[in-house]
Amino acid sequence: MNCKLGPVVVFLSASSALLPVNAAIINLVPGASRTDDPVTNVADWTLDAGYVVDGTNDVIFEAGGDGTGVALVVIGSDLTVYQDRGDYQVASPLNDSMFSVNISEFAGSVISIRLDADLSTANDILTVTATDGASTVTNAFTLPGNVANIAGANDTGFGMTAADLAGIDEDANLLQFNASSFKGTGSDILGPDSLAGNLYVNEDAPASIPAASSWGLTPVPEPSSMILIGIAGIFAGLRRKR
Repeated sequence: MNCKLGPVVVFLSASSALLPVNAAIINLVPGASRTDDPVTNVADWTLDAGYVVDGTNDVIFEAGGDGTGVALVVIGSDLTVYQDRGDYQVASPLNDSMFSVNISEFAGSVISIRLDADLSTANDILTVTATDGASTVTNAFTLPGNVANIAGANDTGFGMTAADLAGIDEDANLLQFNASSFKGTGSDILGPDSLAGNLYVNEDAPASIPAASSWGLTPVPEPSSMILIGIAGIFAGLRRKR
């Protein structure tokens, strides 16, 4: 199960300070919001993240908001991307994009996620990929029309919602992530035991997605494994009492 944070001090590490967006490799801090909006007005960026799949609904990454923004979230068994191109508080599904990959096969595992944005041509493409090293799922989506800007100045969240989230007026499943539990010091914010990541802004990302094991995250034990561990503990206690 994800270790959801209680009170969280929102901070930026030295490597994720307010860097210029012309070219940067940013180490993202789980549970921290960013006010420098690193992907706003950027045509080429890639997010690499490690994530523990535990069956909860989570915010992985979001930039901009419910007007011009992009969200990468986990809803049930789906890793979902929403790109909002409409006005704030105006439903605009014809101008927006939503697509996903099913990650149910990775339940309890650590996976590597890559969200790649290539907006440099008339055919703007978002690609999401998830892998545990043995199996990979991916989906590439061509956005409807040339997107001049994928995210507005509505702050950026990693493991949390910074201000509001793309698509909250268009999809009921996304509205949940605007709750206080996903903001500030909320109980549903992901910490460093559940999430890790790097953002490549106008900088070439590694040729391949980092190995899931490289993030230093721990898989969630399966319920059957927890039962066996519990039984083993009971027997160990009985032996000590003899």
